[in-house]
Amino acid sequence: MASKLQKALFSAIEHQYLAQVKKIVQAREKASLITDWQKLLEPKSLDTVLHAAVRVKHESILKYLLENCSSCLEQSNSSSMRPLHVATVQCHMYAVNLLLAAGAEVDAPSENHMTPLMLASGQQERDALHIVRMLLNSGANGAACNTVS
Repeated sequence: MASKLQKALFSAIEHQYLAQVKKIVQAREKASLITDWQKLLEPKSLDTVLHAAVRVKHESILKYLLENCSSCLEQSNSSSMRPLHVATVQCHMYAVNLLLAAGAEVDAPSENHMTPLMLASGQQERDALHIVRMLLNSGANGAACNTVS
């Protein structure tokens, strides 16, 4: 069951309240309530705080959480998508750039064996081509293919 502070943190992210996010993170750390950010999950989707920040497309919140809660950078949610997958699907260039700079694995497969590059190449958004280039420049395997039909 989610704690009150956990619910408050995800709510602050969802409503894009950076000051509240900072206050909750600092209070939890001060009280030693956060020992493992990987265990702080949204109950239904199993999203981490990074997934949540990517989904709401709030750049300052994502940057702050990457600086303070980066241990969940490679954690998958209930759809086996990592924060980089979510940012790629949403064609959120700033988030993709931040996640790659933080060390996100560029060729991590999702549940259906889709890498961020595969997901980006299937997008029709204006920024999809830029994201494909960013991923390739970060070492994504352009020859990778989905072996699941």
